[in-house]
Amino acid sequence: MTPRHLVRRFGVFTAALALATSVVGCKGVEKGQRTGRTVQAKIAEFDPNADIELAMGDGGENEGERPDDYDVQKSFEGSFAAMDACVASYKQRKGIRSETQLDGDIEFAVKLNGGGHTKPLGVNAKITSAKLDKDQQFKDCMREAVGKTDFPKYKGPHVVANFSTMVDAGSEYWED
Repeated sequence: MTPRHLVRRFGVFTAALALATSVVGCKGVEKGQRTGRTVQAKIAEFDPNADIELAMGDGGENEGERPDDYDVQKSFEGSFAAMDACVASYKQRKGIRSETQLDGDIEFAVKLNGGGHTKPLGVNAKITSAKLDKDQQFKDCMREAVGKTDFPKYKGPHVVANFSTMVDAGSEYWED
């Protein structure tokens, strides 16, 4: 073998050894052991004050559409069951009786995707109860509940829709 072939083989061997070492070294946690990781929300937050880029397109079909307000509101209402599940989970985690109603309202800013997709680009949430607003796990659960909702599909600029609802609507009946 020539020195050139030896150097090449040595280089391949070194690369393979480095790869094997990194795989074994990054093996991860053994089955059944706890990790230090926390669950993070999958839906992004966004800056509601950021400039919106209104680029002119190619004039294609339905370009410049805006979602219908009624359809957007109906879609948001479709997330109530998932939000109720977040409330129930919070109560269970904190040892609160299920019939106890949580105080506060929650305000959502939902950045709708104007690219013809139903899932929003981002969801911001603000809870009027300081205690609940500081509980990131609860807040992320509520954001995810709205983020998994299918909103109307349209082609146009991304639009921010604002919603407000009670954190825990419970089963009270309000009469005007």
